[in-house]
Amino acid sequence: MEVIKKIVLVVLILLVFLVVYGSFNPRVVDVTESVRVTATKQAIWNAVTDFEGVFHDSNHAHLSTTVTKRPESGFDDGLTFLQKETVGGIYGVLDGRVFDVFPTRRYRLSADTTYRLWGIDVIEVSEGGDLRIEETRAGDGWRLSHRVFGHFPDTFVGRAMSWFMSAFMNIEADAAQHTLVELEYVKREVEES
Repeated sequence: MEVIKKIVLVVLILLVFLVVYGSFNPRVVDVTESVRVTATKQAIWNAVTDFEGVFHDSNHAHLSTTVTKRPESGFDDGLTFLQKETVGGIYGVLDGRVFDVFPTRRYRLSADTTYRLWGIDVIEVSEGGDLRIEETRAGDGWRLSHRVFGHFPDTFVGRAMSWFMSAFMNIEADAAQHTLVELEYVKREVEES
C-alpha cells in the first residue's frame, strides 16, 4: 500500500509540474495550407462561400453548419454562422462571423469556439481564418489558401490547455490536416464539375 501511495504522489507531482510548465509556455495554433486549382475563379468562389453545402461537406469532421444571418447582398461582411465540428477528436462549437469580403478574391472569418470534452465546456478559443484565391505565378491556375489560427485565453487555464493540446494532442498538425482536407475537397469539386 505504501508503494502505491508513493507512485500516486509522484504522478500528482509530475502532473502539477506539467500544468505549471505549460502555463508558462503558451502555444498559438497558426497554420496555412494551399492547393492549386484549375477551374474558374468564380467556380472556386462559389464553392468556398457555400457554407451549408460544399464547405460543410468538405470535411467529415463538420457535424453541422448553419448560416444564422445572411446580409441582403448575399455572402458579404456580417454573415454569421454556427458550426459544430471535431478537431483533434475534441468537439467544438464555432460561433463565426465573416468580414473583409472581396468577392472572388478573399474573405476572413473569426469565431468564438467552445471546445468540450465528455459534454463539459473545457475552453473557449478565439479562432480565425483568411481564405484567399490568387493566380499562380506560372499562370496555370489558382492558388486556394486558407490560414487558420486559434488564440487560447491568456489565463492560467488557457495557457496550460494550449500547451497540453499542442504537446499531447498535436493540435497544430491536426488543424493543418483538417484545413488541407477541406481545400482538397473544394479542388476536386470544382475541377470535376
